[in-house]
Parts: sequence; structure tokens; C-alpha cells
Amino acid sequence: MTDKFPTIPTRSPRQSVHAAAPGWRAAAARRVTATLFLLVTCLCTAVTHTVLAQESAESSMPEGVAEDAREVTEGAARGAMDATEGTAEGTAKGVTETTEGAVEGVKEATESAVEGTASGVKEATEGMTRGPAARDVTADAASDGYDVLVLGDSISAAYGMPLEEGWVALAEMALRAEGENVTFHNASISGDTTRGGRGRLARAIENFDPELLIIELGGNDGLRGYPPKKIVENLTAMAEMAREAGSEVLILGMMIPTNYGPAYGKLFADAFADAAGATDSEFIPFFLEPIALDRAHFQPDGIHPTSEAQPILLEHVLPTIRRIIEKGTAE
Repeated sequence: MTDKFPTIPTRSPRQSVHAAAPGWRAAAARRVTATLFLLVTCLCTAVTHTVLAQESAESSMPEGVAEDAREVTEGAARGAMDATEGTAEGTAKGVTETTEGAVEGVKEATESAVEGTASGVKEATEGMTRGPAARDVTADAASDGYDVLVLGDSISAAYGMPLEEGWVALAEMALRAEGENVTFHNASISGDTTRGGRGRLARAIENFDPELLIIELGGNDGLRGYPPKKIVENLTAMAEMAREAGSEVLILGMMIPTNYGPAYGKLFADAFADAAGATDSEFIPFFLEPIALDRAHFQPDGIHPTSEAQPILLEHVLPTIRRIIEKGTAE
């Protein structure tokens, strides 16, 4: 048996695998090579198709399209620049025109305001010194007798009542009833101050040439908290102006409500006394003294006396006025 059938050398499984390995590896290498070749071929084909497609697109593009595209881009850039420059120029022009217009508007408004103010002051001065329907109780010029000029505010302007019911009109009536040839010129303006009265007094003196000037101003100064020093200056200036014109002067003093404080209240009250003393003027410390503590004598605003209170005020000042007139006529 051993001679007839030669013995075939046997191999272990490990030996068999290693023996077959060279053939398997070769086959795998061939497959990888084929795959790589296929990939490279596909890539080259894709690249070729892309290039051909691009060339085809460029060759089929209408002539001048690329140039137009460049021009569009350049035009857009130029347009943006022009728009920016135009906006800047337009803005600058607009600002200039707006500024010029504003300046012109301010100029016109200022001129109008100045003109209107000057006109208003002129009308108010002329009106009050001429004694319009509002404020001259008898005549619009100096009379042949004794002329009294009353320069006051709403207290003497008969605020809230007919003019003939105010204390100024009543004073003239009372003195004439006593046989005095006297004329009262009421140049009082509601809301007026010592500064306002000082500004219009010269024209009033020129128009009426009064023998007596009665100053009833300062109440509104106090209500506005005006510095007492300025009140003294204005009252003094008015009294001196009248003195230089040959007039006697009577200053009617006022007091301020207690809520303004004791310090200001004292300085305010002293302002009238100081001005009267500095100019040797006649002086009544508190014009409203007879009615000040009785609310029934005041209108609903609590500031202006009623028509019923006017005779009381007259009684308070008439003795001083009478004495001044008698002294003047006696001389």
C-alpha cells in the first residue's frame, strides 16, 4: 500500500493559509488598481465636461455680455458715489437754506416784535397820558385850574367797576363840591409797576403840567418779588422828575401780604418811606390801611377793592390832598 500510493505531504491549516496568501494579495492589488483607475477616469471626465461646459457657455454668451456686466458693476459703483456726493451736496444745501431761512425768520420775528413792542408802548403811553375813555376822568390836557396827575396801577384805575366810581373820580367830585378848581388826570394802568410808571411819566408831565403828582405804584412790584432797592430807585426817579417840573409829590405806600415773609415785607414797606424821605415828598404809609383787614371790601380775587370801598379810600387820602392843594393855591 505504501508503495502503490505515494505519500502526500500534509500541511497544517496555518501553513495552507500562508501558502495561498500570495495569490489573494495579488488579486486584491489588481482590484484596488482598477478602482483607482476608474475614479481617476471619472474625475478627469468630470473636469473635462466642466471645462467644455464653461467654454460652451462662454462661446454661446452674446457678445458684450461680459463687458456689460463689468459696465454694470462700474456703473453701480459710480452711481453709489454720485448718490453719496449728491446726498452730501443736497444735505449741505438743505442745511444752508434751512439756516438762512431760520436766520431770516428770526430777523423778521425780531423786527416784528420790536416794531410791535414799540408800537404797543407808544400807544399805551399816548393812550394813558391823553386819558382815553379808560383813564382820564375829565380832560385830556392841562386845565386852567389846579391839575392833579395820578400815576397808578389797578387800585387807582378803578379795576372791576365803572371809572366814575373809583377813588380818583370821587376825589375830584369832592374837591369841586368844596369850590376847588381842580382837575384830576388819571394815568393809571392795571398791572403797571414802578418801572413802567417811570418810563411814561415824562410824557404825562409834558401833557398835563400837573401841580401835584400822586404816585400809587409798587403793589405789583411786591407781588412779583421785585427787589425793594429797585422800587426805591424808580420811586425816587419819578419824584425827582416831577420836582424838577415844579410839581408837588404824594407817594401812596403799600404793604405786601405776610406770606412773602417778614424780611421782604419790611424792606418793601420801607421802600416807599425811603423814596419819600429822599425827595421830600408827601407820604401816606399804607393806602389800603382802612380796608386791609376786612375781606368784604375786596373783590373775589382778594386784591382789588370793591366800589363800596372807594369812598373809604378817598376819606383816607383826601385830607392830605386837600392840604397840598390849599398850600399850592395859597402861594
